[in-house]
Amino acid sequence: ASWFTEMNKEYEVRRNLFFKNLQGQDVLKPFKAPGAFYLWCEVSKDIDVNKLSEYLAAEGVGNAPGDCFGHTPTSLHSIRFAFSCSKQMIEEGTPKLLTLLE
Repeated sequence: ASWFTEMNKEYEVRRNLFFKNLQGQDVLKPFKAPGAFYLWCEVSKDIDVNKLSEYLAAEGVGNAPGDCFGHTPTSLHSIRFAFSCSKQMIEEGTPKLLTLLE
C-alpha cells in the first residue's frame, strides 16, 4: 500500500478514537468530516465558542473555533480539533479535554 493509503487509514483510526472518546458529555457534539484529519464538534448553544477555544488553548489543548474556517451555519457554533498528532497524544489528551469540559 502507498504512504497516502496508510496515512488515510491511520487518520481514520485516530478520528474514530477521538470521536468515541468524546461520546457521553454534553458540551461538544462531534461529527465526522469525511477524508479529513480533524474532528468538528458542535458546541453547546449556551457556551461562547471563542472563549471555550481560548480556554482550551491556554490549558494546552490545541483547537480552532469554527468561524476561522468561514461563517457558515455549521462553523459558527463549532470547534475543530486536528488529529494530525500521534495516536498517543489523542489517548492522553482526550481525558484532559473531558476534565476541562466539566
